[in-house]
Amino acid sequence: MSLTVEVTLKGPLSRYSQGEDSTDMQLLEGAAVADVLKRLSLPREKTSLLVVNGVKAGVDTPLMEGDRGTLYPPVSGG
Repeated sequence: MSLTVEVTLKGPLSRYSQGEDSTDMQLLEGAAVADVLKRLSLPREKTSLLVVNGVKAGVDTPLMEGDRGTLYPPVSGG
């Protein structure tokens, strides 16, 4: 069985999704944030913040049907 989640990639991370800022992704039931990163071929070190449904998440955070995830790149500057 599968589930669909919406994934938003901020800033330069959109290149991991053919330049799209947001994409719907079908994953197997029981998937976690790590599975999204793997599907996108996005190395964990390229992200600084993972958010699911507005709450900070980790790579082991499980996903449910209809979840909305946002991935943020590292930010630097002063």
